[in-house]
Amino acid sequence: APEGATACRATAGARSRREAPAVPFGLQRPFARRKGAHLERLGKRVDVEPQPNGRLIARALRQLIEAGHRVIALIRDKSKAEGLKAFGVELSEGDITDKECMRLPMSEAEGVFHIAAWYKVGVPNSLLAERINVDGTRNVLELMRELGIQKGVYTSTLAVFSDTRGKAVDETYRHTGPWRSEYDRTKWLAHYQVALPLIEQGLPLVIVQP
Repeated sequence: APEGATACRATAGARSRREAPAVPFGLQRPFARRKGAHLERLGKRVDVEPQPNGRLIARALRQLIEAGHRVIALIRDKSKAEGLKAFGVELSEGDITDKECMRLPMSEAEGVFHIAAWYKVGVPNSLLAERINVDGTRNVLELMRELGIQKGVYTSTLAVFSDTRGKAVDETYRHTGPWRSEYDRTKWLAHYQVALPLIEQGLPLVIVQP
């Protein structure tokens, strides 16, 4: 798998362990049943998709599982995700650039965490970055809408603001280019041309910017 693309270039999910059906969790696109923690304690399923940021993903997985979720991670190569099993995560092969491969694991999810992303320093132009960060995000969020999933969290980044030259900004700030990297540019496209328009159309999605 190319560097910067997480285990399913992002797909997986989690569910409550109280005999609830399996749900995808997603780092490379995880899904999860929500049973408390991040999405109100309703014992429902939530989907999550992880990023190359291992610590962020590990914490999300741990909290979901400690809250009683059953987690299924959809990844590109199971052999590279054995560590997730230590958390009690179930693995299913897939890729967020392939929308239909996520339909079945997401079909029973009641919540989705989209954390996956392509990230590589020093690459001037990359079609892979756009396929994963932009098209992959569109695939996940459109499926969330098509399947009627009740809540989603999309992990964007402060990099969409680029260099603010020391100025403290909030969500109302809008940088329009140029961008310092392909990661920044493609995450900007995913944030402003995919996630926000879908929210405006009624998608129950929250954007976070670590």
